[in-house]
Amino acid sequence: MKYTRLGKFKVSVVGIGAWQAGQRSWGRSSREELIKTYRYGFNNGINLIDTAEIYGWGRSERIVGEAVKGYSDIVVATKIAGCFFHPVWIRKRVKGSLQRLGLKSIPLYQVHWPPSIYSRLCPGFRVLEELVEEGLIESIGVSNFNRKEFIRANNCLENEKIVSNQVEYSLVQRAPERVLLPVLEEYGAKMIAWGPLAKGALAGKKKIDNIARLTDPKFHRARKDEGLLGAIKTVAEEVGVSMATVAIAWIISKGIIPIVGARRKKHIDSLIEAAELNLKQHQLKLLYEASRKYLSGGITRVTLRIMPDILYCGILWLIRGA
Repeated sequence: MKYTRLGKFKVSVVGIGAWQAGQRSWGRSSREELIKTYRYGFNNGINLIDTAEIYGWGRSERIVGEAVKGYSDIVVATKIAGCFFHPVWIRKRVKGSLQRLGLKSIPLYQVHWPPSIYSRLCPGFRVLEELVEEGLIESIGVSNFNRKEFIRANNCLENEKIVSNQVEYSLVQRAPERVLLPVLEEYGAKMIAWGPLAKGALAGKKKIDNIARLTDPKFHRARKDEGLLGAIKTVAEEVGVSMATVAIAWIISKGIIPIVGARRKKHIDSLIEAAELNLKQHQLKLLYEASRKYLSGGITRVTLRIMPDILYCGILWLIRGA
């Protein structure tokens, strides 16, 4: 396993995503199977796992908490829902995540998305800074923040800095490397990639067999892009690995940490292979040319920021676990 820096932590160049542990939209996986899968990854050198309080409203965090018991070097990253990011709520949300995860301190605590336009960023980030001083969280990250939001949030902090920004990034969503990556590098922050396989389309999946794939436009775009899929397949055949391994290894080659959902041992095997794979220049060029049209656009937005936060959280609660 290869490693990189994420703030003060030494983490594997690829991480496990635990969204599927909490969401019915992927189809149910048993608690025991998920824990076994995660531990298989830990035992093979993967020491970064990402979850969030809204993934099944605590189910994912509880499963991750069970999986990391007995391990001392796992960097657990979780997130506070953007609609809860208010000074009066943050401390309670952190303590809830700590209890579900079974941890004394959260290594990386991320703001899942920017709060609504009616809310101020700085009061919330100052609370996060206090929580670092108290030892309840160890570092601060954000997710789905665009360039201006990231800079504004970073400027809110006095003694800490934002160490990461987790955004959608893949061969079919390359805009962040153009509009966001330069500023993250300037501030010494790491980009973390969610959706690195476009719900499996970049791994060759074309069948719409769950709600997650049905509702994701990136999945539909990628599964119909024969040129891109052909390029990935060509490289995969040259190297003797899966298409998923190639798509993940390409992200790693950019110095970006992909967070990949894993429900079975074979998914972990692809992550391990990707971490070990060094793509050659002609292979990188082929993938670049096949995906360059996806450099346009901006950061994927996952919330309607004009909606009041309390209403947005209420809607999320009503459809919890979907």
